Amino acid sequence: MNKFKRIISCVVAAAITMSAVQASALGSASAQGADASDIKINGFNNGKSTLDVQLKARYNSGVMDADGGCLEIVEYNEKNGYAYAVSGVKGNIVAVKTSDIGDSDKVIELSGAEYDVKSLLTGSTGIDGFVYGDTTSVAISPDGKKLAASVQHADYDKNGAVAVFDCEDNGNLTNPVLYSTGVQPDMVVFADCNTILTADEGEPREGYVDATDPAGTVTVINLNDKKSVSVGFDGFTAEELIGKNIIVGVNNGENIAPGTDLEPEYISVNSDGTFAYVALQEANAIAVFDITAKTFTDIFSAGFQDFGTIPVDIVEDDGYNPKTYENLVGARMPDGISVYENGGKTYVITANEGDAREWGDYCNEVKTKAITKKNIRVLDAELCAGLPEGKTIMFGGRSFTIYEVGENGLNVVYD
Repeated sequence: MNKFKRIISCVVAAAITMSAVQASALGSASAQGADASDIKINGFNNGKSTLDVQLKARYNSGVMDADGGCLEIVEYNEKNGYAYAVSGVKGNIVAVKTSDIGDSDKVIELSGAEYDVKSLLTGSTGIDGFVYGDTTSVAISPDGKKLAASVQHADYDKNGAVAVFDCEDNGNLTNPVLYSTGVQPDMVVFADCNTILTADEGEPREGYVDATDPAGTVTVINLNDKKSVSVGFDGFTAEELIGKNIIVGVNNGENIAPGTDLEPEYISVNSDGTFAYVALQEANAIAVFDITAKTFTDIFSAGFQDFGTIPVDIVEDDGYNPKTYENLVGARMPDGISVYENGGKTYVITANEGDAREWGDYCNEVKTKAITKKNIRVLDAELCAGLPEGKTIMFGGRSFTIYEVGENGLNVVYD
């Protein structure tokens, strides 16, 4: 995951509520936001779009960290009216009541309760030998009765964990149950009320020289039988993926095997909880996962954006000068992904961020003046197989894409 995501905010802006949350039996502590006298802020396009927004309230974590991770990933539980966010720095979940908001001329400062996930995992009733690394994501079950939080081990090549709680009507998190996951769980989602999935990136954070490249997996957790299983990509070959224009990493002149090369970034599940669509960002691909069978059924390229026909600003000079460039394309490399159904058809929506692989001395990004007079950052063709021939490839599509799920794969219907 791009590290800049973790620097986005140490403040959750909740446009809804104000209320204190009671400490729970899990050893939570009250976390009072700082006073503020901010004037309410309206959306720039209010009155000109289908959605008007206004900043009415917010919760301040009171934590600052140069590497970010102070407070991120917010999930709202519409059943009890609480928002839950994770703090990787503190190793906790914050519960903030966001229903029954009052009215004020100023932005309302909210209070919250902290639930210590770090101590839960590393204490006497935690997972044996687990060393806390980061709390990365949170999800609410469809019925609002459960909350799941994904946690990474401090060692980059060790299995992570998911903590599952009961969500009480008063916002409290109770009855924690712990499950093991694959390496580096970065995102968690409920497929249904009894099934949880995690995207386990398995990044080679210490490079490829005398170090481990962990397997990227999706972990399936069954709350009924209290078991978890991690599923990888060993059933695919690099040659198979290259033939589909999926980007495969190259190290020392050799294609890296999909079992370790592919890094699940984000998961979205269809409405009946049978299939999940998994963003494999650096590979510029989307995998299809059969939840019941616990297997990947296929992997499809996310495709490339043609900047020979679509104007784009590629020069990092603080200006905005969109142009078209012959033989320049963007690997979409989706990060966030969402699935929805309409008219009996299934669609996948992707946010095409783009991201490089940079671990230790290994980096698949180079700068070139082949397109413009100034250097631009592009994929290093010597470290990437599966690229379109005769093209210069940039990171990201500068767009979002809607794909229709068909019998033969994913078909672009909008970009």
